[in-house]
Amino acid sequence: MTEEECLIGLLDRFRSSYNLGDQFTNTELHTRDLSCSMDDYWLSPDGVLWKPDYTGVNKLVFYEEDHPYYDPEALWSNYDLIPTGNHGRVRRQYTSSQVRIYPPTWSGEWNDWPTLRLLFENGILKHWEDITGYRKKYNSEVI
Repeated sequence: MTEEECLIGLLDRFRSSYNLGDQFTNTELHTRDLSCSMDDYWLSPDGVLWKPDYTGVNKLVFYEEDHPYYDPEALWSNYDLIPTGNHGRVRRQYTSSQVRIYPPTWSGEWNDWPTLRLLFENGILKHWEDITGYRKKYNSEVI
């Protein structure tokens, strides 16, 4: 998904336990360069990219009219999520791409927003660099 296709607010959360410097390690960050569907990603201390997977943790149950929780006035809320007893997993991500990460808030100028560019090959961090200020250099174009 391109940055233009990624709507405002549809950012992925990114957390790094890999040492990317004080401002980017063990804190919540954002990116628009992965799934762009409000997913969570974690970069482990050894530079491997992971993502939580909650498949099968809950079961969607719709209430029929004869069920005690059925509400005829609430047509869109006659369902419940029932825990299955399964737990989520953390799955390795095998992406090979460049990913820009940045803090969710910044009180300075837009062009000076702290930003890192990470290079992944098969989900392993190969290189990273501080590209803070790239918006000035490239006149706000996507790099």
